[in-house]
Amino acid sequence: MKYGKVLLCIVPLIIASYLGVKTAEGHTSTDIYSGNWATTVANNLAVAVAPSAQGYFLRIENAAAAWNGIEDALVFKAPHKSDEAETNHVSRVHVRGVDLGATGAYADAGNYKYSIIFGYTLDWSAEWKDSIVRLNTNSSTTGNGLKNLTYSQIQETITHEFGHVAALKHNALTSEDSNAIMRQYGFNDTAVPLSHDIAMIKHKY
Repeated sequence: MKYGKVLLCIVPLIIASYLGVKTAEGHTSTDIYSGNWATTVANNLAVAVAPSAQGYFLRIENAAAAWNGIEDALVFKAPHKSDEAETNHVSRVHVRGVDLGATGAYADAGNYKYSIIFGYTLDWSAEWKDSIVRLNTNSSTTGNGLKNLTYSQIQETITHEFGHVAALKHNALTSEDSNAIMRQYGFNDTAVPLSHDIAMIKHKY
């Protein structure tokens, strides 16, 4: 979710472990969701773009491609347009335009599990069946609709949401903000994952 912008050797290792720190890279494990895509799915994530989001199609294409090449186990396929993606679960990743309100997020994402009894349920700690990315279409000239962002900020926002789809949270430490497209607030004027994001993807996959 993107807002306008969330003993000399042994003791340190024990402390780091207690604090949830990945000592090899100096990052906290709080930056990655515990849920996952099945290995047979993660390297073949189809992306369907509903009519309500097709005005951002090029930037959606760029966002999906931006996460490819970091790890072979994570691959977004080239997005395609789909009328059905507006309301149904027809792909691994669905991108829709939704009015999230003038004070809502610029965009958000949710990963879903599936069961025969309960159907699709949002759950960041499960094995995921699919994901929905929602782009804020609110029309207020002073609100958090994407229309009030610059072209590059819209690109950064959509790429950020695909990071959530890939299992990344917002970086927990604000000191990482300049190295993370997954920062919760503000912008880095980047269209691609930065060093912290890349480290987290490598750790996850």
